[in-house]
Amino acid sequence: MHGITGEAADVNTKGALLWSAYFVKPCMGSGQDCKPYVLIFLIHVLVLKFYLAELLWWLQGTTYFYLT
Repeated sequence: MHGITGEAADVNTKGALLWSAYFVKPCMGSGQDCKPYVLIFLIHVLVLKFYLAELLWWLQGTTYFYLT
């Protein structure tokens, strides 16, 4: 279980870095107002974390069910 959680955290971190590169870079280059980008980025991170946790919980439950 700890290994799965560790991998998920790693994937989540990589995802967050990709999103930050995607959203933060354009507004840094042009000097526009970054608030919309930051808000979208935060929403994506929160949604990603929620769905990832739900998916892992479901996978662990079904795997346990089939193994026993």
